[in-house]
Amino acid sequence: MTDKYKIVFIGPISPPVTGPGVKNKELIDSFKRHGIELIEINSLGWIKKIFNFFFIVIKNSIKYKHVVLSISKKGRFTLIPLMYILNILFDVKYMLLPAGGNLDKEINKALPIYKLLFIKSLKKSSKIYVESKSLRDGLKNLKINNVEYMPNPRRNLNFKWKYNQSKEKHIIFLSKIKPEKGVVLLIEAAKILISTNKHLKFLFYGPIDPLFEDKFYLLIKETTFIHYQGISKPDQVQEILSKADLFILPTMWKNEGLPGVLVEASFSGVPMIISRFRASEEFIENEINGIIIEPGSVDEIVNSISRLLNSENLLNKLSNNFKKLSAEFDVDIHIKKIISDMHKYDWKINDEKS
Repeated sequence: MTDKYKIVFIGPISPPVTGPGVKNKELIDSFKRHGIELIEINSLGWIKKIFNFFFIVIKNSIKYKHVVLSISKKGRFTLIPLMYILNILFDVKYMLLPAGGNLDKEINKALPIYKLLFIKSLKKSSKIYVESKSLRDGLKNLKINNVEYMPNPRRNLNFKWKYNQSKEKHIIFLSKIKPEKGVVLLIEAAKILISTNKHLKFLFYGPIDPLFEDKFYLLIKETTFIHYQGISKPDQVQEILSKADLFILPTMWKNEGLPGVLVEASFSGVPMIISRFRASEEFIENEINGIIIEPGSVDEIVNSISRLLNSENLLNKLSNNFKKLSAEFDVDIHIKKIISDMHKYDWKINDEKS
């Protein structure tokens, strides 16, 4: 394959494990399975090496002319306008996969002159693929119409949940460990639940926010029913979730889009409790394929866990319906769509069908 057919892929790429980083690793692997050769530019820690980072971005973007930006909030307000300038000067084409669910709100909060530039930059992109329908509609309200819903993708590894007949029950939290993800609330709920059910174990997986690390260990100190299990590898997540009795994500994070762990959970079918956020009800239908609770409520966490663990029928119902949701998250289906759009917008690529 000649250099001119390579695509520049810019964004955070795991390891280390982050939500956007894992998503991008899945996208990159699928692109490669479909015959697309990539120049990977990892934006993790880009601010610490800012001049070198932008030199590499600009050099490769000009050389290869085709860029996929799959970036988080910190990077997009710089990189997207940069792509707009490179498009004008060097005919660089670009597509966007913004992480999170609040890009439209971020634009509305920007200074008027920058807001105008940013909207122009978004409109000039070949396509924008967003993780939620609500974000798609929010961007269209800003007259940005080259936008399409494409949920946070993963690959199905075929680990499936089954009801556990034993008395000991494992409730799993798997996400970044910080207060905004509801960790403190879940620990408070665990201490209430254990007073009436000694067979519960609460297992926490994920990277710990350094600012929260000391407090987290203090909160779980001397408990025998709360255990920190470390950081799961991306290819272990579905297996871990399939072995849980319940998965819970009581998130309060304001920028929640479609959590990748929700996607992983759907493949396994583990019964799930999740707090309400902007796009939650696009994916979870309360009492049908999951339980939705109000963010910030310890009582709702306690009541929902107690109720589910006392109803095998409800657990099996949620699991069966949750697995049906997973079909729309298949990463290879989405990559095929992106490649099709690249051809549609005259990108010079060489894929497995070219």
